[in-house]
Amino acid sequence: MCAITVNNWVDRYNSEGIAGLQTKSGRGRKPLLSQVEDKAPILAAIKANRQRMRTAKAEWEADSGKKVSDTTFKTFLKTLADDISV
Repeated sequence: MCAITVNNWVDRYNSEGIAGLQTKSGRGRKPLLSQVEDKAPILAAIKANRQRMRTAKAEWEADSGKKVSDTTFKTFLKTLADDISV
């Protein structure tokens, strides 16, 4: 850790106590894919292109205008596993 980070922690602890050291909401990178917005279009692309994940991803990207990596797309699909019927 650098001295600036430690000094920031000390200042937050002095002003807010132990609660000041907890991670605040809204920190970190925002998710690229949303369960609310992207779930239905991705499921439709997957159902239209079974066994061809890259084709489904390319179709969804063209429709949505978003770009994600194959890994991000696969990880999101894992969260949808219960919604994808065999």
